[in-house]
Amino acid sequence: MALSPDEVRDLVPYQVGALVGFLSAERLVLDHLKPNGSLYGMVGRDPALMDALCDVAVQYAVPVYGLARPRRHCCCSSSAQPGTAAAGST
Repeated sequence: MALSPDEVRDLVPYQVGALVGFLSAERLVLDHLKPNGSLYGMVGRDPALMDALCDVAVQYAVPVYGLARPRRHCCCSSSAQPGTAAAGST
């Protein structure tokens, strides 16, 4: 499956919005984004997709968790939302 940056900007907020609804019902808050499955690998390889994910993270004022890679940090930093390496990632 291939996604464009615009598709990531549409898809991720849709999913995160549903999650925020569940969290709010339990009086919890969203504290990070971490792409899952294929999207995790795609954003790790494609700076444009990472930028799109970081745009969503900025909307929710949360960091992006993932593998520690300079490209990810750079992309997230340019969106004023620093990325964070997941615990145990290499």
